[in-house]
Amino acid sequence: TTFIRCEFNNNSAMGVNVSGAGGATLKGCYIHDNSTNGLSNGGAGGVTSLDFTIIEANAADAVTHVSTNLRLQNCTIDGNTGAATDGIAGTTPALVICLGTIFSNNGNYGANYTDGDSAWTDYNNFYGNATGARNNFPTGPNDQAVDPGFVDRANGNFAIGTALKALGYPGIFPGGLSTGYLDIGAVQRQEGAGSGGLRTRPRHNLVTDGVLT
Repeated sequence: TTFIRCEFNNNSAMGVNVSGAGGATLKGCYIHDNSTNGLSNGGAGGVTSLDFTIIEANAADAVTHVSTNLRLQNCTIDGNTGAATDGIAGTTPALVICLGTIFSNNGNYGANYTDGDSAWTDYNNFYGNATGARNNFPTGPNDQAVDPGFVDRANGNFAIGTALKALGYPGIFPGGLSTGYLDIGAVQRQEGAGSGGLRTRPRHNLVTDGVLT
């Protein structure tokens, strides 16, 4: 099952339930203000992939999964509340690949697992999670721990500030000849318009035959 640019919000239970569905793909989705989990994913086999997706303000874990594999790239997981509420949480055996994702302001850990041996993670940012950044979840060499500087978090605008600008995956490609400049998180920065090299020439007044030009 594939969901593209879908909104899942204000449900009396979870926002998305793909348990037993053999996994799902979500691209550019917005999952928020649900009464339990943002996304629940369980049952052996399959992969659930989330790309450029925002999961915020859910009353339980943003993403919970048991056995099913999980892949996240450039997501924003913020402000999922409750004393035991994590950004992502799961049990093993489950493979987790997590790249370029923000975990911020969640009620417990940013990422909480029973065993992190099956997780491969890098280029993520952990900030302001109440208990800690991670539990049984590895630290990547390019991870960050800074305030994302969201434009208007309270009103749902999760565009980042300058602190995570151009720090996302993949960065420098193998071979070192090409470099990517994606921001970390689901919402990329909008840069201000440049001047395009326009220069203003000083004005010189010239009086010729009594006429000012």
